[in-house]
Amino acid sequence: MSDALEARYRARSLWLDRIAEPLTPRPALAGDRDCDVAIVGAGFTGLWAAYFLALLQPDLRIVVVEREIAGFGPSGRNGGWASAGLAGSARRYERLRGHDAVRRGERAMADAVSEIGNVVRDEAIDCGWRHTGTLMVATSAPQVTRLHEGVARRRSFGMGEDDSGLPLHRGIFVPFAKTAAGPSLLKPMLDLALVGTVRRVVRKEGLKVIFAHNYEALMVALAARACSAREC
Repeated sequence: MSDALEARYRARSLWLDRIAEPLTPRPALAGDRDCDVAIVGAGFTGLWAAYFLALLQPDLRIVVVEREIAGFGPSGRNGGWASAGLAGSARRYERLRGHDAVRRGERAMADAVSEIGNVVRDEAIDCGWRHTGTLMVATSAPQVTRLHEGVARRRSFGMGEDDSGLPLHRGIFVPFAKTAAGPSLLKPMLDLALVGTVRRVVRKEGLKVIFAHNYEALMVALAARACSAREC
């Protein structure tokens, strides 16, 4: 493999660049291949499918076809975290499929995150895995309402704070004056107050990872780390 191709692969993401061994594509198919299951793409979906198929039925002939290298696509450029939340609207899913279907979906998503940890442990994969839960922070009244609604919905499914694999979200509301979009002298004050509340929750809950969606949340997370000596 050329040095240029190796550099191209490593330039795609931090995760690929940290791999010690050469990023060498597997040999191309020389012709037709008979198999029981053919999987196109060696990303997370394809590799997880192949892994569990092999566990469930070891005699299966499984072929994974990848044009480049494993993790070349979005799986190799992800943010390095796994979320147990259902995408979309749980209320809409409940209207379409019923209460029990949503409950089972919520449980399956939580169990999937736990299963990642099980495989990491069983296969002795050194990937820095930490199962720490999720902290949702609310900075406005509507956000607080949505967080409470989410907790109430999960409890209606029979899930509680002691339910393993499904941490419930605690909202933190800073009861200052309303703020509008755009620059405001009040926003730095809100950020400082939020740093204090995040720091207290980080220390109390023993959180080690804070994921920030935007630059302002990142600044709050970094400040909370500096104050609490926790890793963000």
